[in-house]
Amino acid sequence: MVPAGDRPLAETVRRPPVAATLLPVAYAAYLYPFGITGLGDDSLTAALVALGLLYLLPLAALGAGVAVGVDRRLRLGVLVAVGGLVLLPFAVPPTLDSLPRIGIAASMLAAGCGVVGAVESALRNRRATVTRFSRAALLCSGVVGVGHATLVLWVVRDQYEAVVDALGLWLAWGAVGMVALGVVPTLLVLRFGLVTPVLGVALLTGNAVRTDVFAAPVDSVTPFYLVVWFVVLPAIVALGGAEYAVRRHFDHLLPRPLVGGDD
Repeated sequence: MVPAGDRPLAETVRRPPVAATLLPVAYAAYLYPFGITGLGDDSLTAALVALGLLYLLPLAALGAGVAVGVDRRLRLGVLVAVGGLVLLPFAVPPTLDSLPRIGIAASMLAAGCGVVGAVESALRNRRATVTRFSRAALLCSGVVGVGHATLVLWVVRDQYEAVVDALGLWLAWGAVGMVALGVVPTLLVLRFGLVTPVLGVALLTGNAVRTDVFAAPVDSVTPFYLVVWFVVLPAIVALGGAEYAVRRHFDHLLPRPLVGGDD
């Protein structure tokens, strides 16, 4: 295997788009023998929207991520992604019998692999990670992430048994997501001065806490929040990207880091 640094730049750059294009098609062919085909019995408009957002987009992102992971030798992330794709049709319930519906599980897999790949990359390149983000920003983000997860799980404590019965292992999944939703916006505001991701997560978490503390248990949205963080996380990153694109055109609004890097 030729090291990534020794490959022509064009070859390395070209691989993620090719993988992103091929994986959704190849995976649809893999799912066919399992009877997971077509758009299902949902309305055509809803099925097409779900196909794009929950199947094509996550699998394209996963394909590009696997290509990057291979180039950067992120073995654990690549193993989780490939193994998850192979095992997915064996693990999903029979109700996920169409491409849009299994896209829900594929989206969760893509988000989980993204978290695994980011952590593995940071650990494998610790010096570069500290240089880019600074120790202070990383430490603060970690504290906020753990605090955010603790808060959300604490407010749902009275419903703990019900949540476990309903979600099973999703409670651990939710804990990972709550940490990620604390870490990522904090890094974005400390290192790039982007405030919209922090505000977005604060609004969503505040609403989840409100429904647990002030509403009847049946009205709680926290269990839902614990599961669908895989949708929220890329959405807040996209929100931060949009903020950056807008602010860079105004001199007095240019994104500036709140915490400097370590020399």
